[in-house]
Amino acid sequence: MEEYAAPALRHLLDDPASLSPGERATIAFFVALQTMRTPAAAEQVTTVANAALQTWASEFYSDRRAFIKSHREFFGHGMSDEEIEQFRQETIAQIRDGRLRLSGRAAALSTGLTHAIDNVPMLFEFDWTLLRAPGGDFITSDRGYAIHDPTPPYPWAWQAFLSSENSEATVPLSDTACLLMRPVPMGGGLTVRETTAHEVETINLRTYGWADEYVFGKAQDALVAMRVASRRRPTDVIRPKPLAQVALLELDPDDNSLAEANIRRGWPPQVRKEGELRDYIVIPCGKPHNPELWRLVDELTERRARKRAGVGPDEPFEGRIVNNPLNPLDLSV
Repeated sequence: MEEYAAPALRHLLDDPASLSPGERATIAFFVALQTMRTPAAAEQVTTVANAALQTWASEFYSDRRAFIKSHREFFGHGMSDEEIEQFRQETIAQIRDGRLRLSGRAAALSTGLTHAIDNVPMLFEFDWTLLRAPGGDFITSDRGYAIHDPTPPYPWAWQAFLSSENSEATVPLSDTACLLMRPVPMGGGLTVRETTAHEVETINLRTYGWADEYVFGKAQDALVAMRVASRRRPTDVIRPKPLAQVALLELDPDDNSLAEANIRRGWPPQVRKEGELRDYIVIPCGKPHNPELWRLVDELTERRARKRAGVGPDEPFEGRIVNNPLNPLDLSV
């Protein structure tokens, strides 16, 4: 990818005013791919895939009768209803606590490439600023980029290219140049300006915070200065937040436990989707696994559905959990 993007990157550095739309698209793809191609990114994609597996399992295994029917269609009639139910429960438990997981670098890279391609049109339209540091001293890392969002919409929100309109992505291109990308104003703008030593230091601290294991500099002095600055300005060493899934549930007027738990964490008690208040549970996607949170989501979803339908906890209930993906930008507090 570096070889493919090199001519466009050189043109950006040498003559940004004449950068063509095709070259801009190439650079946008190069930046998008940085977020998915490193070992840390592959692990992140695998984490997201396993979170999706958890969501799928909650939906697929929630209909007991349908599961029994499917099991017998595939495996015949050698097991009783009770044995199939025990198998269903054990499978759910294995997925919830991480014993049954998706793995494989090829799958992670394939999924990562798909996500990268989806981000290219957005990055193409971002506002770009080429920061020049005549004195040098920009460093880079084994991630190749960093993102800082000073105004995340929610306390648990992951920093992303478009996590809020104030999000900033920085991509060091050399010791004297760094590409700064912002979502606002949209329209594909490109400006060039000389940066200050303080701004170089700020960007380097973000780069350092986002490094998985290694940072790189053209000169040893730049790395030493970064380490000194990290001790002097520890709050500016921005680190990526852990990924999390957010499960929304319809309200139960007789159950305020979720809202009260969120308030104790200093979070909004509830969130709005399309103007309607919803309870929510934040489930961290990484390790350690949180089987109790997945179990709570499934149990509350079924309990509240039974209550709305007027069906008791031990009565037969036709139905299943349905999970619908949502855009975080559709939520509000």
